[in-house]
Amino acid sequence: MGQEKLVQKINCTICPNMCRFDCPVTTVVKKETVAPAGKMRLSVMLEKGMLEENKELYSYFYQCTGCRSCEHWCPFENLIVPELLLDVKAQATENGMAPKAVYNLDKQLKKTSTLYPPEQLAPLPQIKEAAPEVLFFAGCAYRSHNPGAINAAIKVLKTAGVKVTLLEDEKCCGFPASCLGLNTTSMELAKQTAEKIKASGAKILVTSCPECLQTFKTRYPEAGIELAMEVLHFSEYIARLLEKKLLVFNPLPAFMVYHDPCVLARAEKIYQEPREILGQIPEFNLLESSFSGEATHCCGGGQVYDLIEPGNALAISRLRAEELNVPNAQAIVTSCPFCEDMLGRSSVMPVFDLAEIIWAALDDEGHDAFLRKTLTARLHSNPELQSVKLDVDRGLVTLRGKVAFWEQVVEAGHQAGLYPGVYSVVNQVTIPGQKKKKKPKINTKGKHQYPPADVVIIGAGIVGASLARELSRYKLDIVLLEKEADVACGTSKANNAMVHPALFVEPGSLKHKLNLRGNELYTKAAEELDFPLQRTGLLGFIRDEKQRSLLKAIKAVAAINQVPGVEILDDEAAVCSKNPNVKGTVGGFFASTSAMTCPYKAVVAYAENAVLNGVKLYLDSPVIGMEVVNEQVKAVITEQGVFPARFVLNAAGVYADEIAELAGAPEFTIHPRKGEHILFDRKYSNILTGCNADLSQPPDAHTKGGGVVLTIDGNLMIGPTAVETPDKEDHSCTSEGLNKMLSKFAPFIAHMPKDSIIAYFAGVRAATYTEDFHIKPSRFVKGLINVGGIQSPGLASAPAIAEYVIHMLAQEGLALEENPNFNPIRRSFPVFREQTKEGKQKLIAQDRRYGNIICRCEMVTEAEIVRAIHGIIPATTVDAVKRRTRAGMGRCQSGFCLPRVAKILSRELRVPIEQITKDGEGSNLIIGETRGVM
Repeated sequence: MGQEKLVQKINCTICPNMCRFDCPVTTVVKKETVAPAGKMRLSVMLEKGMLEENKELYSYFYQCTGCRSCEHWCPFENLIVPELLLDVKAQATENGMAPKAVYNLDKQLKKTSTLYPPEQLAPLPQIKEAAPEVLFFAGCAYRSHNPGAINAAIKVLKTAGVKVTLLEDEKCCGFPASCLGLNTTSMELAKQTAEKIKASGAKILVTSCPECLQTFKTRYPEAGIELAMEVLHFSEYIARLLEKKLLVFNPLPAFMVYHDPCVLARAEKIYQEPREILGQIPEFNLLESSFSGEATHCCGGGQVYDLIEPGNALAISRLRAEELNVPNAQAIVTSCPFCEDMLGRSSVMPVFDLAEIIWAALDDEGHDAFLRKTLTARLHSNPELQSVKLDVDRGLVTLRGKVAFWEQVVEAGHQAGLYPGVYSVVNQVTIPGQKKKKKPKINTKGKHQYPPADVVIIGAGIVGASLARELSRYKLDIVLLEKEADVACGTSKANNAMVHPALFVEPGSLKHKLNLRGNELYTKAAEELDFPLQRTGLLGFIRDEKQRSLLKAIKAVAAINQVPGVEILDDEAAVCSKNPNVKGTVGGFFASTSAMTCPYKAVVAYAENAVLNGVKLYLDSPVIGMEVVNEQVKAVITEQGVFPARFVLNAAGVYADEIAELAGAPEFTIHPRKGEHILFDRKYSNILTGCNADLSQPPDAHTKGGGVVLTIDGNLMIGPTAVETPDKEDHSCTSEGLNKMLSKFAPFIAHMPKDSIIAYFAGVRAATYTEDFHIKPSRFVKGLINVGGIQSPGLASAPAIAEYVIHMLAQEGLALEENPNFNPIRRSFPVFREQTKEGKQKLIAQDRRYGNIICRCEMVTEAEIVRAIHGIIPATTVDAVKRRTRAGMGRCQSGFCLPRVAKILSRELRVPIEQITKDGEGSNLIIGETRGVM
């Protein structure tokens, strides 16, 4: 040992030793002998012959990660503890007293020239350049711990147009042997690697490994080895490329915390470059821990400490992982393979290399790799989802595996779908007993061939009907297909009828954009198509001053979402000015653009106007397949026949995912979400107006919380609930759901007798796992546009969805020439109960059947029912008549009028009454005479 080093060690021993509080090894081992000064004392005493050599004594000198955090507290210049330990480690190895793990590593390095066994090392990409600018040195640790980072780094360099090469047979740089005191082995490896590097012909040596970097820049020259080329860390070189504008980043929405590797930050002073690079990625949010830059804390993996003392190393890593678990952080990003390995084992968050993040911000392949790693960590953080596997293709996430319960299937889908940047989720996770869906056998032989259409629309709900009507503005042959016996038979008939103001939707989402525009378009649509619309406004209120922050949040969201007409109500008086029957509040808000409509009447209006303008509507036409030729949709196949088409619009509601799959590969998954509602007799419903929301009631997950509304027809209605269900046809109401609503909305219905409930029903919402609309051209088939995931506020968004899709069709190549004969006006028949006495007498004079009341509760006449049966879209079922006339929607819920409506249907359709159905095939009201049945 030289005199200078001995003096430095003695200086360390006489210091107050504050550094021991920052030493990671001392923190976990809790022995003075492993503290920096403790090790120096032992080394000095050994040098002076005051201690006898033994293995335990020498083992203390290996209790160091080389992090150099002790330098922060050191009053002496150039006193670097890890460097001062090298001589005594060399002495230990020469005397046969180093830890056994050291000699095992020496054997490994001598045998293979790599730190880890060859089978543990990923093969390097085969890249050859005649005159390379850059030699990228991967390093043993990256090849073992994170080979994806090597691939990412090469992809980034190639994206920038850099001529890059790698060593064909890359070996260890010599660092591990050097830090363990294996000087002979270290020198042999260094000479061997240096020759290969110089033979590469590259001008610049770039590496992502801080230990390799320090070895090439410092230890090689100290050993008399000159590489004759510039040596840079990957982050330094990327910073240069960005200065030259050779890389352009895409947005990468993420919140990540950066971990500074000790060697990179302290020894090489490189900590600004990674931050500057990440700071240039749009929508990337870089977070910091309490200890960063040169004040960083160790991960436990430095100087291959984890191979000498794995238990201690992991304990150190866990401490650092806790420090990095800062609020809002979704992942850790760093620039060292040893850090990535140690933090990857101890953190609940995924750990990324800097190169992986840069690559993710440059192209789809990199982004897929980023999502794959991130989402796997998110899923597996839940013990119940450990069996779920995933793949990612251009942001489309496919989940597979088995779990115990349906709720876990949904949770897995949400863990993937709600992460920013996910295109869609195909959820193929199953539960015990789940039946496999049978694909229908398709045979077009002998099927009727319908005339070719420009556009075939699948699904005649509010979205499909809106699309049909808006497309009829152009010179196009349009077909509208519906699997049920009438339009508006799915979600469009079973919701709370509210035209939302775009206040409670995710800012910047497609839902937000189309909800805001759709709400605006409704006034004109209702005027032209003659369906009911009332701008009642939405009244929300709080009952406790502690909730006032909610009002501030709503005001802020209204501004962000650009929702007009939102007024904050400061006190109970202001709330009562909107509705004097709402008591016990301390404030609230009023959104004036909220409206109530009749959803099924709106669908009928849109569909009838479409038919009047030339759209061909086919009911009872379930789609069973699609004809695709050369990845181009050619026809839609139904049970009734084949409909050739240039374009197909998939607006099939809860079945949109299955329709999309008929064209080829699955593109998204609908997870049905049931919403139950309770309807009250209008006799007791006059205490409220419009839409009302009690903000003191917590909303169900992924919903706007439900509320209390007064329907267009004057009935008070509460709901909906939000229950995930595996069954797309689950329209059941449960006692649990009904009791939940009655309890939640008790203040609104306390005055009502129990028999004031006249109906309860459930609708199924078509939710995707991204919880946004999925309105996109198919990735796999040209000519198919999927209009899926249309859950709330789908009703409010429908007119805007039609605009949006038509613009998309134009971009996809559909010529749109205006139809000069398009008539936007549609008028409904007069409603008898809404007429004055004189008006009623006039109608009766015109048609005596207006004098025959069929439904007493709703005052529906025979003439109205007959007109519905023979309407533009004939009402051929009891429910179809009900939706057009309200016959059977009153207090007795068809108890009186059902047989009479059925007889009229039988008479007008000229079919036996046994063929009359409630809502289509399989719902016959009568199966025969009682005596015959018995």
